[in-house]
Amino acid sequence: MVNEIKNHNSTIGIDASARSTGVVILNSSPRPLKVLIKPKKLSGANRLQYIYDTLCGLLTIYSPTLAVMEGASYYSTNKPFILGEVYGICKLALLQHNVPLVLVAPRALKKYASGHGNARKEKMLSEANKLGCKTDSHDIADAWFASKLAQDILLGTVSIKTRAAAEVVHHLTKQLHANQC
Repeated sequence: MVNEIKNHNSTIGIDASARSTGVVILNSSPRPLKVLIKPKKLSGANRLQYIYDTLCGLLTIYSPTLAVMEGASYYSTNKPFILGEVYGICKLALLQHNVPLVLVAPRALKKYASGHGNARKEKMLSEANKLGCKTDSHDIADAWFASKLAQDILLGTVSIKTRAAAEVVHHLTKQLHANQC
């Protein structure tokens, strides 16, 4: 399956959240598609439906070949059940659109982006802007790094030229290959 994937380079990065899910799609276009899915006054099943429908629409239009989604933070202040539901619908949407998913631990994504697994949100935002993702949204910055990571996994490259980034790419590439066997 990885050989099929390598013929394309469209990737999607997701930073799942009940209030503001960040989605970034990278493809051959010089500018990334950056979307914040914000189900403003919705709650419960209506909020989940909105996130699911919006994500499915993006998957249908852009047909990414690999997704990287930042995993849940175990020390998150969000309500864990609501966050679990959001993760579940994101996973379901990707599965229904045949997009392979790699989950990356928050510390690993931070290590990839900044060289340090304990980078604060401000550092992630600063690094994203410095590397070409112009945004003031932490959710978009994390999703952008997730999409860049997916690109590196697909193409066998390390676009952020640090040893830390190379270690994360290598580990997740092995994980993807192991899951496909």
